[in-house]
Amino acid sequence: MALLLNATLDDFAANFNWSSAWTAPDTSAVGYPNGDSFLETLVDGTYHETASANTTTSLSFAGSALYLYGVAGPSQGFYTLNLDNGATSAPLSAFASANSSNHLLWSAVDLAEGDHTLEITNLGQNGDSSVGESLLIDYALLTVVAGAEGATLTNTTIEDSDHARLTYEGSWTVNNDTRFSGNTSSYTNEQQSVSLKFNGSVVYVYGDTVDDHGLYTVDLDGVSKQYQGYTAELKIGTLMYFAAGLDESEHTLTITNDPGSAGTYFDLDSIVYTTPSAYAVNSPSSPSSSSVASRSGSPTSSGSPSSSSTSTPASEGSRAKAAFLTVLLLSVAVAALAGSA
Repeated sequence: MALLLNATLDDFAANFNWSSAWTAPDTSAVGYPNGDSFLETLVDGTYHETASANTTTSLSFAGSALYLYGVAGPSQGFYTLNLDNGATSAPLSAFASANSSNHLLWSAVDLAEGDHTLEITNLGQNGDSSVGESLLIDYALLTVVAGAEGATLTNTTIEDSDHARLTYEGSWTVNNDTRFSGNTSSYTNEQQSVSLKFNGSVVYVYGDTVDDHGLYTVDLDGVSKQYQGYTAELKIGTLMYFAAGLDESEHTLTITNDPGSAGTYFDLDSIVYTTPSAYAVNSPSSPSSSSVASRSGSPTSSGSPSSSSTSTPASEGSRAKAAFLTVLLLSVAVAALAGSA
């Protein structure tokens, strides 16, 4: 039995892998999205969109269910999805006579424990001139285990300035901006690292991405993975790393900038971790790889994402971030997902 949690992966989250064929809005202006009625209907006011046929993106994740959201409208066309190199879906369409945000593009439930990769391909009109050519992706909801059934969750925010909790190696510089959590971030363009020891079942790393940022490596309890911090547009409050289903032992998280010859940067804004009052039995400390078949359809009533259960993490300092937590209102068994599919 487990308490499930839905994490929102905004389109700028490091889980997505975008090519230059996808466009995104410029978020650098203070006050963004500055009252734009369309952007305000999107998570964090951002999106990635392409009108190029056969353009792909991928989304890497580990969880028991995934829900992918975008926009339906007259400019939208056909697309396909492929989970874990399995069978490619039949062409799906996001075409509609009027624009509608928060449109469920695809979902998969009953996923096996381990790492998964979803490949999304825009087909454009796919031979049907009555529809549009584009595909717009807004965000994904990822269902993960946060604790035992009936547990309460406590979120702790570690600001970049918390040198009592964070261990910085080498030279880091402080950047002041009211858009950062705690009004500061710490950055480096050298091969330096920052580490945190914590006890929790879920952890989030926040920073910013822009065109002078690049590769960085995250190591959690000896398991390392490299990520890309480059984006053509400035995006503050980006989810740079996410992990869940961690056991009750103390965990060590280390982030290392990989500047290369270009001397690219990494910025740390804050780290949020979630500690349950009781851990789920047999919570994996690190996911193992597996391949599963996908299923698509609307979220079901058992353990499904819903707008009524959406909230920002109630944490020290009440962190208001675009990539936010959504705690399910009901504590359900992981196995219940299979029964509701």
